[in-house]
Amino acid sequence: MGPDSEPNPGPDRGPGSDPRRTGQDFRRLPAARGLAWIITAATLLRQQMWRLVLVALIMQVIMGLTRFPVLGLMIALAIPLFNAGMLQCFHHVRRGLPLSPVVLFSPFADTRIAGRLFLLGGIIALVGVMVISWLLSGVSELRDPALLARLEAGDINAMREIDPAIIRRALIALSIGVGVSGVMGYFSIPLLWFRNIGVGAALATSFKALVKNWQPFLVLGLVLVALSLPLMLIMGLLVGLSAVSGGPGPIQYLVLMFVVLLIQLLMFGTQYCAFAEIFELPGNMQEALEVEEPSGPQDDDDQFVA
Repeated sequence: MGPDSEPNPGPDRGPGSDPRRTGQDFRRLPAARGLAWIITAATLLRQQMWRLVLVALIMQVIMGLTRFPVLGLMIALAIPLFNAGMLQCFHHVRRGLPLSPVVLFSPFADTRIAGRLFLLGGIIALVGVMVISWLLSGVSELRDPALLARLEAGDINAMREIDPAIIRRALIALSIGVGVSGVMGYFSIPLLWFRNIGVGAALATSFKALVKNWQPFLVLGLVLVALSLPLMLIMGLLVGLSAVSGGPGPIQYLVLMFVVLLIQLLMFGTQYCAFAEIFELPGNMQEALEVEEPSGPQDDDDQFVA
């Protein structure tokens, strides 16, 4: 790995406390670790589930404000900060600390790192928009301001007026754009927060770590697809019951919201577990499964074991 500036760890995050390790060091792990990350994330989620659900609910309320023009843009650019806050919540749980909703906003307290995360949010949003625009270039139907206004207002008839082939193309473009944005921020966000390195170095190191560890992430993706099938069945049943009854009842709505929050938390937990093991983030979580040791000397408290 290339040299990097010395990290400046905060008292609660615990990043970069090992002087032998720079912020850009990472490990290459075997394929089986992809499954272990999900197991560990579920273990962390179970330890303080209701507090994590409360934090996720607060985040959902904040994300709902993106519909407002100026405020929505600021919240969209601040998504990396909220992502870092969710990862910090899991770091608190891993260290056995009681979780408070205030932890979600801890990245906003460090103005230097918050500025970098805001910049990263702008870069990710710009790249995502450019990818989507490029994939949808030549589709004149989506350039009609009146049609776009009707779609934003939730007009179902406007959706029916569009060619289904164009809708499929738009959904594919949106999925690719979101996927590219997700890959860009997957490790770069925790690198900025836990390792306090520059935005360019975080993006480059994130990409290298993802490529080097493609095998566990392939296993992770396959397991998530397998787990999504019963979840999609449950959500489909809930939607079907809502359609039959003329609308979602309060119990159905609460169950659906709870399932969505749990899925969201599991994704954040998996992201944290993958980062913590690949980048050797110190923590005090009780060891449940043994993991291969990297070459060279290492302290016991620097091991992340799922």
